[in-house]
Amino acid sequence: MSDILQLVEPMIPALRRYARGLLRDTVAADDLVQDCLERVIAHWHRRRSDDPRTWVFAILHNLAINRLRQTVRRGEHVPFEKVDEPPSPGSRRRRTA
Repeated sequence: MSDILQLVEPMIPALRRYARGLLRDTVAADDLVQDCLERVIAHWHRRRSDDPRTWVFAILHNLAINRLRQTVRRGEHVPFEKVDEPPSPGSRRRRTA
C-alpha cells in the first residue's frame, strides 16, 4: 500500500487539473478523480510498468469519456430543488387549430 501512496499521491493535483479541463465542472472533476483513485487501488496488481502515470491518466480519461457519454444519453442532471412545478391539470390551455 505504501508504494501506491508514494507513486500516486503526487499525481493527484495533476489528475484534478486534467479532470477539470475535461469536464469543465470542479465538483464533477473531484468526483471523477475519486472514482479514478478507487479503480487504481482496486486494480493496482494489473499495472504493466514501474511508472503508473500513463495507466492512471488513462483510467481517468476513460472514466471522463464514459461520464460525458452518459450525460449526452441521459441529459443534464437537474437538482430537484430547481425543477419548476408542473402546471395543474385545470390550467392547461386547449390548442385550437
